Amino acid sequence: MLVNEKLARIPNDKIITTADISERKQYMLDASDAFIALPGGFGTFEEFLTMLSWSQINLHQKPLALLNIDGFYDPLIQLLKQACDAGFAPKENLNLFVSSNHVPELFDQLAKFQHTQSNKWTN
Repeated sequence: MLVNEKLARIPNDKIITTADISERKQYMLDASDAFIALPGGFGTFEEFLTMLSWSQINLHQKPLALLNIDGFYDPLIQLLKQACDAGFAPKENLNLFVSSNHVPELFDQLAKFQHTQSNKWTN
């Protein structure tokens, strides 16, 4: 869509188009060594949460990160903690992603990331 609307700011030889969002997420999974969500909109949230849930069910063990500039992702992180506190997810799942507001620190966390899978679905 961004390409069609001439909003993409990537050279044409670097643009990867997919038929739909499912194909896009599968391509992201296959082509990526890690995932970093920058502040964004609903599509960014959806992609981050998909990669998080896929990590939870062990479809991948890749590092996942939120670049939390100016606390942008604080409400999402709080919501994820609240879901764990309410028993809808194991607290260990909070270790499936890292977060920082500084790029060098975030890269350091990604380099040290180790995927862990909970033995349960809820607390």
